[in-house]
This record gives sequence, C-alpha cells and structure tokens, in this order.
Amino acid sequence: MSISLATALLFVVTITSSFLSTSVRVTAFNIVVPCRRHADTRLALSSLATPTIMTPDATITTPDTRISALRKASKTLSVGIDIQPSADLTTTSELETLSMNLRKSGASALYTRSITVLEAVLEEQAAAAGTFPGPLPVVYTGSDIERAIAAGASSCVLPWGASIPSCESEISPMYRVNSSSDVEALYATGARAFVISDSPEAESAILSVPDDSVSVLEVDSMQDNQAEVERAQSLRSSSGLSSVLLRGACVGDGEDLEYAAFAISALTKKKSKTFNMSGLTASTNGHGGGVASLCARTW
Repeated sequence: MSISLATALLFVVTITSSFLSTSVRVTAFNIVVPCRRHADTRLALSSLATPTIMTPDATITTPDTRISALRKASKTLSVGIDIQPSADLTTTSELETLSMNLRKSGASALYTRSITVLEAVLEEQAAAAGTFPGPLPVVYTGSDIERAIAAGASSCVLPWGASIPSCESEISPMYRVNSSSDVEALYATGARAFVISDSPEAESAILSVPDDSVSVLEVDSMQDNQAEVERAQSLRSSSGLSSVLLRGACVGDGEDLEYAAFAISALTKKKSKTFNMSGLTASTNGHGGGVASLCARTW
C-alpha cells in the first residue's frame, strides 16, 4: 500500500517508552522531546551563544577580560595597587622586582600615573605570560593618554567628559565618577568600568553601577586604624563594591611591598593584621607615620 508525500508529511508517530520515561512526538520534520535531560542540554547549548548588543545611541566599551575580572564571581574584593615612586628612589630594576612581587602577593591590578613606571611594569608583567600567577592588568592614571596607549596600557582612567584619542588601539577606558548620576550618564554612553572617589556619595554611586560593569573605590593607603580596609569591606557588603584601588600604596621605599602584602591579605581574607612601619615616612616619601618609627602600628 502506497502513501502519498502529503500524507507522509502529516503522519504523526507517537512513541512512548516507560524505560526511558520519555515521550517523543514526530510531526512532519519537527521533533519535540519533553524530557528534562534534553531540555537541560538545550539550555546549556543556548547559553554558549554570545549575545550581540545593539545600541543605537551608545558604543559599549566593555573592558578587556582582565579588567572585567576585577569583579569577582566569589564576591571577594579585588585589590589594585597604585605605584607612585619618586624618580630618585626607584630604578627600573627595582620597579620590575616590585611588579613581580606584587603579582605574587595577590594583587589584581597595578595602577600608575607615570609613563616610566608603566613601561617598566608592563614589560615585567608580560614576562609572566604562561606562568602562575599570570600577568596583571596595568592601568594608566595620568594625562599622557597617547603615550600610555602606545606603551600597551591595559586601560586608562579618564575624567568626566574625556575620551580616548583616535588611534588604532581598541583600549576600553575606566572613568572617574563622584556620584550615581555620573555613573548613570556615563553608562548610557557605553562606559562599563568606574573609578569612584571615596566620599559620602560613594555608596550610592557604587549601588548604581550595573551588574555588567566594574566598580573600583579609590582610597588613600596607610590610613590610621586600617580605615581603608574597613571602608572597602563595608562597601563590599552594603553595595556590592567590585574592587579597591589603594592610592599611593607604593612610593619607592622599603615599606612598599610589606604594606601592599598586608593590605591585599586584609582586604581579601578579612584578617586583621599589624603592619610594622620603619624607615622614612610621612613628608619624606608619602607614607604615613613618624620618621624611623619602630613601633608596631595597626593600619
């Protein structure tokens, strides 16, 4: 007995298998499988697709993956260390050693306003490719943006209203903001990484940063009674802060690495420690405390 093509296309076969606990319905050329195992597979496969976001009024400037990684899935704060050494205190060799040790101490990013420091640190970080821990993002915070881009900076921190110069680089900037209105306005233009000044408005600014973006709180280092640690941890809990930037953490003296390691541990592991300060401090090199202070101080 022959069956016409039209009849075959409309033919419905229902197969029920109690062994598989699965019902399969074949209608024409569409297969519907109401089975949890297969539904989960479809969901997993669909999640592999990378969405394309079309925005007529904005160009999304998503940071590179290392900057985006400053927002950790574990909800732990990431820590950025600011390097501001005096030219007469730090050599290229010393900068490279500091860069290596900061990476090994658990820093998540390095920041600097100096092109000289940027170049030395970028070279050292590049040498860590293929090792663990791998290279850190190195972010430029100064005003010579074109030179920083040419040197290979991972990103640049820009003030409100500024933009990356026209060049071949596709670097994605981070923006300094002071309030939630700043965040909202810049987000609408495509910004996705925000450096927030520590102020009474910081919490509301952080709360306004969407989940697809990075919030970085910029605080002074070596504050009395670990105020920088307490402040960052409090904002992590109350507003979902992604990262903290310790301004002036490394100024070119013997306390640089000791303080940085202390701060990274205190901010990421929630442990209270005592930081022993000694040597030149305060007006001499920017670190707080008394000259040649040998007593233990809790920061």
